[in-house]
Amino acid sequence: MLKSLLFLLVVVLVSLPRSELRAADISSGRLYRVGSSAYIVVRGPITAGDADRFKKQALDLIKRGLIPGIVRVYSPGGDVTEALSIGRQLRTLGASTQAPLRLSDYNPTVKPGANACPIGDDLTGKWLYYLPPTGQGDVDCVCASACFLIWAAGTGRHGDVIGVHRPSFVDQAWYGRLPLDAAKKAYDRSVNEAQAYLREMEIPDSIIKTMFAVDSRSMYYLEKRDRLQLYNSSVHLEEVTLARCGKLGAEPSFEQRAKRSDCLGAIYGADKSGAAEYIKRYGGD
Repeated sequence: MLKSLLFLLVVVLVSLPRSELRAADISSGRLYRVGSSAYIVVRGPITAGDADRFKKQALDLIKRGLIPGIVRVYSPGGDVTEALSIGRQLRTLGASTQAPLRLSDYNPTVKPGANACPIGDDLTGKWLYYLPPTGQGDVDCVCASACFLIWAAGTGRHGDVIGVHRPSFVDQAWYGRLPLDAAKKAYDRSVNEAQAYLREMEIPDSIIKTMFAVDSRSMYYLEKRDRLQLYNSSVHLEEVTLARCGKLGAEPSFEQRAKRSDCLGAIYGADKSGAAEYIKRYGGD
């Protein structure tokens, strides 16, 4: 009985009160004006059914001849089981992941602590903003708890605002009533499942240890030295991009941005092997 309940009860604590939880908004679109690369945005708390909604978006894009190349994850956390499923799906796709950017890391004139989340296409898409110290802006513009599990699956992990901590059970009263030996067995199983997944996604043991050193009522945001350990982009692809498309200056014009965006579009989305494997595993008749 205990084993059958575990996946219904285990979550990673979110930074929103549970009374405010709602389903994630999962959307998608073409990433560049040219080429076949597309994006998927997962925005909001991760709840039951989100993995199926993600699958629908991915299959719809592939049927239209588009390749889901990047998954943007902006969420305070939520259901671990759903997060693991989404993570394994995007790893099959070979997609990269994008967490919020911390604007002050790139522009010192920006108020410290401001998060920024792109949600549209590369050239004309909109952005969400959030200032955690004051609570101003869009509260979804974070990536914490179960969001980290999705972000970790990226083949190319981007972003600055990634929060981690140990999992907990939705029904804290139920867990609190368990005898200590039963509580240990229940928690150990949830820990083993999460750690096995993170190792599957090639997360270093040092990061896993950091995550499980933080209690479920606290949050540790990965520092730059932590994020460097998680760097897993295709370096040859980055160098080809630099060679063909160059880098933008501090204040590029729209024409310069458009030229580089079109150049990127001609490069990304060319590899369709991930989409083919996704169809084999997840359907799409």
